[in-house]
Amino acid sequence: MIVSWNIIGLNKRARAIEVGAHLRYLHASIVVLLETRVKNKNSDSVRNKLAKNWNYLDNYKDHDNGRIWVLWNPQLWDIRSISSTDQVIHSEVYHQDGNFSHYLSAIYAHNQLSKRRELWDNIKDVSKGMKGPWIIIGDFNNVLKVHDRVGGNEVHPNEYVELGTMMEETDLTEHETTRCKDSNIEILHPQISDHSPLQLQLKIHNKELIKKKHRFKFPNCITNDPDYEEVVRTSWNQHIHGKPMYRVWQKLKFGINRKYNHTAHKIQESRKNLEAAQNMLKNDLFNQELIRKVKQLSEELIQQCDIEEKILKQKSNIDWLKLGDDNSKYFYANLREKNKKTSLSKLEDSYGNKMITFDDMEKEILQFYGDLIGHNTSKLVQVDIEVLRRGKQISHESADLLIKPVTDEEIWMALQNIDDHKAPGIDGYNAKKFKASWAIIKSDVISAIKDFFCYNRMLATVNCSLVTLIPKKQEEKTVRDLRPIACCSTLYKILFLCGSFNRRASSFFVQSGFGTSKRVFLEATS
Repeated sequence: MIVSWNIIGLNKRARAIEVGAHLRYLHASIVVLLETRVKNKNSDSVRNKLAKNWNYLDNYKDHDNGRIWVLWNPQLWDIRSISSTDQVIHSEVYHQDGNFSHYLSAIYAHNQLSKRRELWDNIKDVSKGMKGPWIIIGDFNNVLKVHDRVGGNEVHPNEYVELGTMMEETDLTEHETTRCKDSNIEILHPQISDHSPLQLQLKIHNKELIKKKHRFKFPNCITNDPDYEEVVRTSWNQHIHGKPMYRVWQKLKFGINRKYNHTAHKIQESRKNLEAAQNMLKNDLFNQELIRKVKQLSEELIQQCDIEEKILKQKSNIDWLKLGDDNSKYFYANLREKNKKTSLSKLEDSYGNKMITFDDMEKEILQFYGDLIGHNTSKLVQVDIEVLRRGKQISHESADLLIKPVTDEEIWMALQNIDDHKAPGIDGYNAKKFKASWAIIKSDVISAIKDFFCYNRMLATVNCSLVTLIPKKQEEKTVRDLRPIACCSTLYKILFLCGSFNRRASSFFVQSGFGTSKRVFLEATS
């Protein structure tokens, strides 16, 4: 799928995010963007909002504003530059298996006829080396027939005659908006631009990517909504049977998901309203009322996208990576790499055999970490109590501190010590959700934490962690090249911190193997 779009500026964050969302909706794998008006120094930041981890070509070396961007999914295509000017980027498109697919020329012609003549001459020169399928797509700023222009100035014969002559000499033909044997082209709604995207569907059999289901993550911006507390209070007042921790876990599921879906729903409604207005304007191009309505709806859509932008910003602002121990700094650096892969596509086992199926990779990963952790054994060497007693021991006073009941203040202090942007666990709720709702959920959460320390029982789902495998190298080969990062639920973090405050730690420490600044302490619970 190739999409070409004259976007008329991408410097506003919300605008760039909306363009990226629409491109993902279209499932485009190659994108040609024109007139971005983005300076070279800001281009990487904007491209990450459009399609993170995609590859790209541009013509900043030919024009300060980089008038043409070509972006593509590197897991499907390999696009190699041939040449470029300030009006065109010529390239070769290959499948990931290395087989040639077609030539691609992305066009953004100048307004001046004299400049466009230079472009036609360039295309004629380049055509001599094109020995296969060739797609030229973009904004020609030119019509091929008199009736192609609707409104505006009268068409001068030179405009279409010279373009037609170039096409005859290079054996190029116009792709009409009808179905052809090898491709289908469609003019889409302009959305937030005043230019319609052009969608070209190629009938090429490519291996489709496996789409993963995204987990729910609590969006912090919801807490600023005026109705937030009322939604939480309504859902939290529902009666749930079971032990304290189970009741808290179940109540977390109510209310907030609907609020999260409501945010996405408002964006979808704005898009539908804009599309409906554009359909009406299409039949009455000079209706000033409809033009104003389309402009108004476009602005409303951009405002709604501000909410989406805050959610995306939250996803990228992962302080637990940036501020964590020294051994995790490589992870944060990897996230900032422009072309880093986002999925595990292949691995090698310890014998060098390649694995490309997810089942084989899953088996290898589970076996590797299973061997590291160890297995059940029927025989266990008994601990020598006498040897332990000869070692350093905690005092009775320290032992009393370790089993002292947890207070309400300690539970609140533990929650306060968890950063709002820490990665959530399997439930998707971070500390921000608990802090913003504390006045409502306080009694239930405190009851659940104290129940654990009094009766030594924990809900199994609270004890579950998400494990993400992070590459240590740019090209990971074996499981040893991956580092596991565990994401625990916020309830589990509170439990851990309540058992880890200084008054519960013994007065002696065991030096860890991670450096002089890293220490772990021995702890106990009643």
